[in-house]
Amino acid sequence: ELKAFTNFAKNIAVHLYNQSLPEKVKENAKDNLKNQTDFLFTMLNRLYEEQKGKVSEAQLKRMILDTIDAVRYGENKDYFFVYDENTTILKLPISPEREGTKNTQPYVKEFIDKAFKNGEGLVPYEQVVKDKPSRQKVSYVKLFKPFNWVIGTGVYIDNVTEALQKKALEDITNCIQYFENNRGDLFLFIYNYT
Repeated sequence: ELKAFTNFAKNIAVHLYNQSLPEKVKENAKDNLKNQTDFLFTMLNRLYEEQKGKVSEAQLKRMILDTIDAVRYGENKDYFFVYDENTTILKLPISPEREGTKNTQPYVKEFIDKAFKNGEGLVPYEQVVKDKPSRQKVSYVKLFKPFNWVIGTGVYIDNVTEALQKKALEDITNCIQYFENNRGDLFLFIYNYT
């Protein structure tokens, strides 16, 4: 029974390790980010169709930006950002003081290129924040055609990897607790060597 238990725990660890490989994280992140973006676009398109012609274009833009500003999802209260085709930040909920300014970082230009050429897609890049180490990030962007806005959301790769590691430890801990409750004492040492 101990051998079966250790094989089970090993399978959990191997599966979640494979899920935490960078390319797999990006693939899974793409699906999640796309789903969140599609859900937002359903709301925005409905709002646009219901209000166009009833309010001025400026009022409609404000309503849509306010809706985007209010939307949060996931454990980390993730958000959406909006750029125009000239790299002007139209909505950045975590730094509203930057709205109305240009962001000429290469990844922003890639957001715009991806959205205008393909309509939507995933953009991997390195996020550099002053006085902090750079981090790998992926963002999913989509063109909001009525106003030619690029709307997107992203996730840090290391956040996803940490969540998968936490899940692996929780699953193995649950297995250990089950084994202890049903079969006796067991000691397992788990070393996080990241």
